[in-house]
Amino acid sequence: MMYEHIVAKLRKTYQDLDASFVGRHFAIQFNIWGEGHGALYMEIKDGRIFIEPYEYFDRDTLISTDADTLLGIAEGRIDPETYGDLYVEGDFYALELLKELTYKPSEADGEETDDEDEKETITKGRAEGAVEAVKEKAEEAAEAVREKAGEAAEAVKERAEEAAEAVRERAEEAAEVVKGKAGKAAGNVKGKAGKAAGTVKGKAGSSRPRKKRKK
Repeated sequence: MMYEHIVAKLRKTYQDLDASFVGRHFAIQFNIWGEGHGALYMEIKDGRIFIEPYEYFDRDTLISTDADTLLGIAEGRIDPETYGDLYVEGDFYALELLKELTYKPSEADGEETDDEDEKETITKGRAEGAVEAVKEKAEEAAEAVREKAGEAAEAVKERAEEAAEAVRERAEEAAEVVKGKAGKAAGNVKGKAGKAAGTVKGKAGSSRPRKKRKK
């Protein structure tokens, strides 16, 4: 079943019901897992019921369950106060409220049931719901950690590249300075060597013995 169909069915079921017995503003967010997964909310205001396909952050209660359970509650087939496949956070009055709005006990509900079996079913359902909710939160937390780790790695990479570029620039500048100084020093040495060689050559020429001319 599509998420949009679930919202439409809940609107059709609840929009004309009288919720004046609540006597106050009350908001319930439903998180649907499995088929048709998504978030929607029920808001009770001035005795009227509104169903909208959004999250409600300032809610009184958060109920997580599957689409079949949520529709079963709306259709009056499921008693939310005793059914196990619900994970509830916040004000548990929401279960009493939902029951009061739509639940229609059948004749079979008046028959005696095995308390142990009923308790086991409820406990099992709630445990499964809790496990599913914890699993979803763990996946969300893991995804957040992965995103932050990726951002941190990218930032470190960028800083490393910037540092490497700065080092390269400084090395090139230093090499250019050294090259200039080396060239200047070599020129000075060459000049001095040439000057010294000229001096030696001059002195060598002036020290040669002169030949006597024959008469």
